[in-house]
Amino acid sequence: MVLHNFAVGLSEEILVRGVILKELKKIFNVYYSIVIDALIFAFVFHANDNIEINLFIRFPLGLILGLIATRAKSIHPCVLLHWSYNIAVVLI
Repeated sequence: MVLHNFAVGLSEEILVRGVILKELKKIFNVYYSIVIDALIFAFVFHANDNIEINLFIRFPLGLILGLIATRAKSIHPCVLLHWSYNIAVVLI
């Protein structure tokens, strides 16, 4: 469970914050990029999940992760937060 959730968090962060957010910042300003990135994270990557959970939990989580990635200039803290979130969801 721990390794699986780490792999999920790592792979999503590499793709969403490491690739998509980086490319969005080439087109839009940083704040629009973070919002679009968070929307993609919540409603594309989790399209089969409950829309309320995506709107009220995953979208804000995507905003936070985008801000962290931008300020830290790294996805490493995002991977750790994402991993922690995934573990918490499993335990609850």
